[in-house]
Amino acid sequence: MQDEGKRAGVKVVHGFRHLYHPVTKRLHELGASGELGEMERVETLVMIPPPPPEDRRWSVPLAGGALMDLGCYSLHAIRAMAPLAGGNLTLINARGGERTGLPGVDEWVDADLVYPSFS
Repeated sequence: MQDEGKRAGVKVVHGFRHLYHPVTKRLHELGASGELGEMERVETLVMIPPPPPEDRRWSVPLAGGALMDLGCYSLHAIRAMAPLAGGNLTLINARGGERTGLPGVDEWVDADLVYPSFS
C-alpha cells in the first residue's frame, strides 16, 4: 500500500496510533542514540477480559481471534523496533489455542521471535 501511495503521490499511514505517540518516538530516539546500551530483549503482553461469545472478535468470517484483534499491536510494535536491532524478526516458535466451540479462532497466541542482533 505504501508503494502504491508513493506512485499515486498520496501519503499512506498505518492505523496503529502507538507509532505516532510521543513515548514511542522517544523510545526510538533512545534506542538509536545508544544512550541506554544495546537492546537485549523485547517483551510485550496485551490482555483484556474475554469478550462475550457473540462478539465480532470471535467471528471466523471477520478473521477474528486474539492475534488479529489485539496481538497485531504487540507484533507491530516489536516489528517497528527492527531497525534498532539489526533488521526484521525471525519466527522461532509459535503456540496458540482455539476458542472453545469456535474452530479456527485463536483465543491466545504466544510467539518467540528474534532480531538479527540478538542471535
